[in-house]
Amino acid sequence: MANVRISQLPAVTSVTGTDVLPVVATATTSKLSITNLANSLPQVTSSITAQTASYVLNAVSSSFASNSLTASYVLNAVSSSFASNSLTASYVLNAVSASYAPGANVVLAVSSSGSSIYSTIPSTTGFDTTNGIFLGLDAGNGSNGSDNLIAIGQAAGAGNSNATQGIFIGTNAGFEATSANDSNFLGAYAGYRASAANQSNFLGRSAGSGSTNADNANFIGFFAGVRATNANSSNFIGYQAGYEAVTAAGCNFIGYEAGYSAPVTEGSNFIGSFAGKNADNASYSNFVGYQAGSLATNAQSSVFIGSNAGNGATNAGGATFLGSAAGLGAREAVGSFFVGENAGYAAVSASLSTFIGQFAGQAASTASYSTIIGYKAGFLFPGNPGENQIGTNNIIIGTGITLENSRQNSINIGGIIFATGSYGDINNTGFSGSMTQAKVGINKSLPQYTLDVSGSGNFAANLTVSGSFTVTGSLSINVSGSLIIPGTASASPVAGNFYFDFTNNKLYAYNGAGWVTASLGA
Repeated sequence: MANVRISQLPAVTSVTGTDVLPVVATATTSKLSITNLANSLPQVTSSITAQTASYVLNAVSSSFASNSLTASYVLNAVSSSFASNSLTASYVLNAVSASYAPGANVVLAVSSSGSSIYSTIPSTTGFDTTNGIFLGLDAGNGSNGSDNLIAIGQAAGAGNSNATQGIFIGTNAGFEATSANDSNFLGAYAGYRASAANQSNFLGRSAGSGSTNADNANFIGFFAGVRATNANSSNFIGYQAGYEAVTAAGCNFIGYEAGYSAPVTEGSNFIGSFAGKNADNASYSNFVGYQAGSLATNAQSSVFIGSNAGNGATNAGGATFLGSAAGLGAREAVGSFFVGENAGYAAVSASLSTFIGQFAGQAASTASYSTIIGYKAGFLFPGNPGENQIGTNNIIIGTGITLENSRQNSINIGGIIFATGSYGDINNTGFSGSMTQAKVGINKSLPQYTLDVSGSGNFAANLTVSGSFTVTGSLSINVSGSLIIPGTASASPVAGNFYFDFTNNKLYAYNGAGWVTASLGA
């Protein structure tokens, strides 16, 4: 058989399993042998032991495809050198590079349009793999109506719906999230089963997990906003911030456990560790500071600013507590104003009151409608340790002063000026009259007269008395000017009246029974 040049062979574009190809190389015999075959096909030198080596033809560098069970499917592969010992090399067909798929099934695929990258385990039946990146076991599995997603991590974004352009990164991040378009879920279980959370951010392990109606919200931190409901347009920042917050739309929970388990807090701000923790029915309120407003209930439209301000306050709606421990433990303090460290601390039944100053009104009870101003003003009456039942509608101004227990409508200014009978009708407004029964005391804590003075008096100008002039004891008159004394006896005298008889040049005084001669001192 004459030698035939390879160039004279007809062009072969395809072969079948029964085709025989004459292969003759220069300087070899026509005897078909393994040696001759190896010398004739240098590009497949190591494919000689493949069970069906004929189909390796045209592979570019298939030298390591030996021993594949079915090498025929490596046809036209570009660089299949590391596909050796693959169980089934058929998946390498037309692959750009199968070099790193040894001994394993293919679990990552690119969509035919090139718009998505996704895992193929489990099956993608019923799985929307368009326009997204899905990496991880069950990542994005079961997603529906959620184009342009990025789901990375085991079960990340699995079962989600209507979460277009969302980002789910972390184990179970955004798992079964619904109506969460344009939202971001970063962290294990972040946004787990979140619903109605469009345009929101869930950052941290379990952040926003189980949250509902939380559109336009931010959940940042470990367990931040877990099971928060009706919390749209709110911010939950910090460990367990806003945990189980309910009806908390338009709120800010910032700090360690800020707003933790706070229901009915719409429009409120909780800033600081434990601020507003377990606060209930505290809508439109502000809690700023460590434990500010913690355990506060029925404290809507209130302001608690300072460490422990309003901590444990109940029924303090419309109240303002400013200062460390201001209003701490206050109860029944609706509409009150406590300013200063410990102002209103442990105050009970002190609604519509004003306490200003360090320790002002501390432990005051039954002190509604009262005004207490000054350092330790209204602070634990010494005679009743442990009790401070100041009473209602009182005014106490000064340092370290107070009133006896159960006083009402009374005044103590500086421990000098006292009064009783002050106006206190809470059902009327704009009173500008005078209290006919009011009494003012000077150095008399409980005055008995309209003006009750304990001590001497000095009048630099005239003293006019309309009525009787009663003297108990001696009367000493030092005159450096004019002393006007009646010249006739009163027709209706009362004890203490006097007149001067210019005829007899005698001074007479009425003792209650009759007129007697009074002596004049030198």
